[in-house]
Amino acid sequence: MLTVVPFKAIVPRADIVETVSSENFDSQNKILSIEEMKRNPISYLHVAKPHLGFLEEKKNVAKHFPIALNKLNEFLDQGIMQRETAGVYIYRQIKDGRIYQGVIAGVHANDYAEERIKKHEFTRTDKEEEMVGQMSITHTIGTAVLVTYHQTHNIEELTKLEMGEKPMFDFVQKAVRHSVWKVREHSELCQLLSNLDDVYIADGHHRSASLVRYANKQKKANPKHNGTEAYNFLQTYFVPSTYLYVYEYNRLVANITETPFKILKHICDHFEVERKRKEAYQPKKMHNFGMYYQGQWYKLKAKAEVINDADPLESLDVKLLENYILKPVLKIVDSKTDERLSFVDGSKGLVFLQDRVDKKKADIAFTMYPTDIEQVMAVADIHATMPPKSTWIEPKMRTGFIVQDLNE
Repeated sequence: MLTVVPFKAIVPRADIVETVSSENFDSQNKILSIEEMKRNPISYLHVAKPHLGFLEEKKNVAKHFPIALNKLNEFLDQGIMQRETAGVYIYRQIKDGRIYQGVIAGVHANDYAEERIKKHEFTRTDKEEEMVGQMSITHTIGTAVLVTYHQTHNIEELTKLEMGEKPMFDFVQKAVRHSVWKVREHSELCQLLSNLDDVYIADGHHRSASLVRYANKQKKANPKHNGTEAYNFLQTYFVPSTYLYVYEYNRLVANITETPFKILKHICDHFEVERKRKEAYQPKKMHNFGMYYQGQWYKLKAKAEVINDADPLESLDVKLLENYILKPVLKIVDSKTDERLSFVDGSKGLVFLQDRVDKKKADIAFTMYPTDIEQVMAVADIHATMPPKSTWIEPKMRTGFIVQDLNE
């Protein structure tokens, strides 16, 4: 059984919420973050990414995040942002004709540490330490961890009932509509979420692992620790699996040393290969891949003998690509650390991939069929770990939209 409770939040003032909060630019979109910060002096990115104000320096938590704390206090002092009483929230996003909605509540660190919320990715210690440092300085968590579960009727009905009230936030930006309701009666909703049997991390493995470390650090420093302190909880966005959308995560490989003959011969040993001329190829079903190499698009279909559908991990397309192309022929032994390999989420489209290869920024591109959310759950159920960047899961919450306040 999970421990699910209201949590204290810091939110933008309602009339400027779309200006203060920002799109959730990932690390590959650093330029967009910098442009937004230059353009907008009250963007929450000044709190979330203060190091981008020092372009000649590496990210330094001890140096840069006191600046973030000062900026957050400035926003609070000026009324740009404000502290809320402890609460539970419903967040709905409408994008590209799809509706994403779920409940944001606090979940105890022990539920993550003891894997009552199941995970499917490894995390990097250095990234965890960096996040713990940010939490220790700013006493905030800027974005909720996204978790998923199989929908239940009771949670759906309570959510709809709360959404009949006037939303706390409701605006459209860049053709995406964002709506937030603060739940009036949260006890029953928290209880129903607590009783869920199978809950899975969809996005936010590093945030959850970092909160566990942060909570342990605070526990050791607090002789009166009782487990109910704010630092024990992590804002968690519960979204039913039917409301999620999974994009593929495509691959680019640079600095290839093998000859074209060897690469194509090896691929032909394990895949049926079809030339697509100049036509870009996006796979339409599992175990099919697109490849752009030397100005030519190919369709690759895995041969039956390399597919093991009985194994949730080994049957993943990202695993097939690793096992039969990336590792043996392109020598990408560790896809987590090899700098020749980069990942591009499917929302960027195939033109972006082809352009990177044509401009010699990479030597080869692979397009993937999206990993299904049920596959993610199956891998987590057997306590296995998916290769890095196996999925790009939406919704992505805005940065600085609902900020968790870790202060007591």
